[in-house]
Amino acid sequence: MSEGAEDTEGHEGVLEDFQLKIGVYGELYPTMWKALKAAETSSRPEVRKLMAALRAARARRDDDREYRLKTAFGLTSAEVRLTLYLVLGGSVQGYAETCGLGMSTVRSHLKSIYAKTGVDRQARLADLLSGNQGPGQPKTQF
Repeated sequence: MSEGAEDTEGHEGVLEDFQLKIGVYGELYPTMWKALKAAETSSRPEVRKLMAALRAARARRDDDREYRLKTAFGLTSAEVRLTLYLVLGGSVQGYAETCGLGMSTVRSHLKSIYAKTGVDRQARLADLLSGNQGPGQPKTQF
């Protein structure tokens, strides 16, 4: 079988996770998802090993971010995923499509995020999480 064409059984969850995580970049670089999928199912063990290391590092970072956002603002897991997606430059519509959610559901999550964080726009949410909160405010990066 050719590289990337073999059976992907057992990889579905990993690939779906990658699709969500690269969603914002996937909107900008549509071939990225295909390349990651090919790497994840590669016949070359060294490529699969690198992908496993990438997944593990990303999981540690994402777990830390999720914990900090939940603790600081009381966000739910779904709200954390949406927050990070938007802060990385994704769109509400892109998130809805990537996750298979309705726009009203995503907008409802966004309203809850705004209420919990005390902001009223995506740009201010990005500023808050990047530490650019303005003069006299503590610098905390998520």
